[in-house]
Amino acid sequence: MTPGDEETYLVRVSREEGGGLIWKDQVMSVPPEEPASIPIPMDLDALEMLMSQPGSRARLEMDFFMFPAWIGERGARPSCAYKLLIVEAISGMVLGTELLEPDPTFEAMYGLIPMTVVRRLATLGIVPSEIKVRTALLYQLMEVLVEDLGFHLEQTPVLPALDSAKEFLLQRFT
Repeated sequence: MTPGDEETYLVRVSREEGGGLIWKDQVMSVPPEEPASIPIPMDLDALEMLMSQPGSRARLEMDFFMFPAWIGERGARPSCAYKLLIVEAISGMVLGTELLEPDPTFEAMYGLIPMTVVRRLATLGIVPSEIKVRTALLYQLMEVLVEDLGFHLEQTPVLPALDSAKEFLLQRFT
C-alpha cells in the first residue's frame, strides 16, 4: 500500500502522549464514495404518444449547463438555475429551453431531464433521428430513451448550432 493510487493517501495522525500531541505519518486507505443514484421519473403518457409517432429526420443538439440566474421563493435563499437547451442541428432553431433547479438535490434535478425532454418532444410531435449531447452525464441520462424512441445518441464536444444559440442566450442575460 503506497500513497498515490486513487484509494491510498499519506495522512498525519495524532496521538496523545505525556499531555501533548505526537504526530506521525501514516498511509491510509480510503475507499471511493459510492456513486449517487439518480431516480428517473417519467411521463408515461407523453412517452407512449412519442412511441406511436413515426420517426423524423430531425437532428438535435442538446446541452445542460449552469445559467447565470438566481431562482427561488421571495425571501428564501436563492439557488443557481440550470438550463436544458435543445436546438435543431441544421436550422439552429431553438426547440426547447427549460430552467431546472437543484431542488431538493442535484440528483433529483438530473433525473428530471429525460422526462423534460420527452414532454418537449411530445409537445412538438417529433421523434428525432439523432441527438448529440456534450457531457457524459447528459449522454447517460438520455440513454434511457434510446431503446423506446429509436434515435441515435452521440456525445461530442462540437455542437455548433447549440453553441450559437447558447451564446446568444447568455449575451441577453449577462
